[in-house]
Amino acid sequence: MFYLDGFCSVSTNKLCMVGSAHWFSEKGKPLKLDAVLKLNFARFINLNNSLVSGILESLASVQDSDYFEPISMMGFPR
Repeated sequence: MFYLDGFCSVSTNKLCMVGSAHWFSEKGKPLKLDAVLKLNFARFINLNNSLVSGILESLASVQDSDYFEPISMMGFPR
């Protein structure tokens, strides 16, 4: 679970948050994963008809053991 803090811009309809999660490597070594979450949303959010998209990206260098590939997200209306 990532713990994130950030801000939401009404003028650009974007949310940006940074934070971290504690995880384990394949070999069981503890890792601290630092990340940024960027979301794009509709001007007037309604869970019945709004699309939300975004990405969770690692703040570590590709060479670091705590790096992870970007995770794309998309939330569809019900």
